[in-house]
Amino acid sequence: MPKNEGTVNCLYVEKSGLDKIIFAACFEEGIIYAAGNFIRKVEVSSTYECQEECKKESNCDYFTFLQSSLSCDLKTNGALVIRQELGDAISGPKTCQEIIRKFFQCKVQSGK
Repeated sequence: MPKNEGTVNCLYVEKSGLDKIIFAACFEEGIIYAAGNFIRKVEVSSTYECQEECKKESNCDYFTFLQSSLSCDLKTNGALVIRQELGDAISGPKTCQEIIRKFFQCKVQSGK
C-alpha cells in the first residue's frame, strides 16, 4: 500500500523477490506516456530491453513498452506530462536508480 513521507513515495509491495519490488517501484503497468518528443520505435521482447534501448540514447528520458506488439517507444523529457491508460503498456524512466534510492530510503525511514 502506498504511503507518503514528505516527498518520498513509499511503495510497499507484498510480492516476493527483489526484482518484483524494483519493477513495481520503477515501472507503471497499464500506462502509456503520451507526451514528450518521440525519438524512435524499436522492437524488443521485454520491458527491461526497452529500458536498455533508452539508455543507449543520450536524449531518451522515458519509454513505453507495448507487450502486444513488442514495440518500444523512446521519449524525451516531458513524457510524464500526459499519462494515459492502456492495458498492455508498461512505461518507465531511463534508469531506476533514483526511484530505487527513494524506495530504500523510505523503507529505512519507516522501519519496515
